[in-house]
Amino acid sequence: MYLSSRLPTFLVFCSLVVGLFMGPIPFAAAQSYDDEDMYEDDMYGDDMYSGGMYGGGRGAGGGPISIYTAPVLAIFKSMDLKPILASDIKIDVRSGPALEAEAKEVFAAGNQALACQLLYGHIAAEYEEASPALSKVKLSKLLKRPVWNLRWAISMAVRGGEDVEDPSPIAVGTSGGYSADDMEMDMGFRAPQQRNQGRRNPGRRDDDEFMDDSMDDEFMDSTPKQVDDEVPSMLSDDAAEQLDTHLGGVAAACAAEFDKRFAAGDFGSSLQAELADAEAAEAADAMDQQTNLNQRMTGRPLTEEDTPVFSKSVTELLRNAPRALPMWRPGIVFLGVGPSSEIIQTAKAEQIDLLIHFDIVLKSQGRQNQTFVQNVSRARLIHVAEGKSLIVSKAMDSSEVQQLQSSGRLSDTGRYIDDQMSALWRTVDREIKLSEMPKLSPESARRRIGSLLESGGGRNLRTLAEIRLYQSRGLIEMDEVNNAYDIIGGPDALTMMHGPREERLETARNWAIESVSIAEEE
Repeated sequence: MYLSSRLPTFLVFCSLVVGLFMGPIPFAAAQSYDDEDMYEDDMYGDDMYSGGMYGGGRGAGGGPISIYTAPVLAIFKSMDLKPILASDIKIDVRSGPALEAEAKEVFAAGNQALACQLLYGHIAAEYEEASPALSKVKLSKLLKRPVWNLRWAISMAVRGGEDVEDPSPIAVGTSGGYSADDMEMDMGFRAPQQRNQGRRNPGRRDDDEFMDDSMDDEFMDSTPKQVDDEVPSMLSDDAAEQLDTHLGGVAAACAAEFDKRFAAGDFGSSLQAELADAEAAEAADAMDQQTNLNQRMTGRPLTEEDTPVFSKSVTELLRNAPRALPMWRPGIVFLGVGPSSEIIQTAKAEQIDLLIHFDIVLKSQGRQNQTFVQNVSRARLIHVAEGKSLIVSKAMDSSEVQQLQSSGRLSDTGRYIDDQMSALWRTVDREIKLSEMPKLSPESARRRIGSLLESGGGRNLRTLAEIRLYQSRGLIEMDEVNNAYDIIGGPDALTMMHGPREERLETARNWAIESVSIAEEE
């Protein structure tokens, strides 16, 4: 935590005020007090029994201290304290490894790609502090490599929707079905600003109750324009709207199943949603603290000139990074609408591991002079690197649901969707869920490093992190780590090993930005 240069000036002023209050009382005035009077004044003060009430021997301003308080208060009220108390007090609640904390903050801001790169940079450049992150590595049998977090995406292709105003997807089930609000409440995945709404300490009075009326009048007249204490949202409203519009209850069911596995750490725990939520909650609490401090001291809320929620380094990273892919749910981004062949190429460029792609067919149907839309969707689970489908779900047909409901054979559309999607999620649990890393031999570790170096790829933080993994398990020697770093990134990579701390951090941040920028260009 660090304070502005103006605060010491204010503290000096307060010291002068206290000195005037506590300074020696002239002997002549002191003679008017006997010992009992002095004791009462020390315990209760002059105003304990004032205004002619019971026990009030001296009225307000009747004691000798008032000789000093009156001019001091006059001086205090006449001073313009706004320059001294202007809210440039900055609170930094971060502790521990810098890049790991930044990765969690960036993930909470909705930039999954950059968050992953910063996590790799943490392991590569903050190796001595990276034991917790190294312990969270898992094995992906599908990808055949160590993984800290699988990267997921979702997309859709829509056919027949040119003349359809309402895609009419399967509605959310009314008994045991899903809704977006229910999922967010149950899983704790609300965007930071949503979590912050309504937050209040019930045992605390409003801040303005603590303000002196005269100070209120003085400061509120010149209150700057208020802005929302907005936090970049983790989740994309636009992505949710597009998927809900075309898939309805199917999207809700898919989100619930994905959220459950993501929260359990099935796809990696290094950027698990609980961790990101905890960081965002801490940041929001820090903002609450600063808001309350500002209001008590200056009588105004936060303005556009005040400290942002995110740390300075993260704010700079988000400013320099390309626009992030919209995150639909924590851990899965939305790649938009288009043919699967095009979407897969985008996913490869963005270093996505798994893709859930929905094929949606819309048909206008007529029956008894009425027209309705039949919405049929299927989900494909795609291994992006190989461009192949692992499984295709059963069809989810809105017309079939209506017929089942009309005949009384279906009361819960959520159960229908779950049945149609069950084979896909069984495949996820069987083939994609991460497992514990097996025990490796030094020979197997060296073969793996050799294949990484032969494959090229240039300045790759993930490769450096994997090399550090084998180092942490005692499978390779320090000179081998040095050689691998040198081959991968030359002097810059070696700086991340041996350079001063700030140089190591800055180099890792630059590589992280470079990595996500290259993905965007491709």
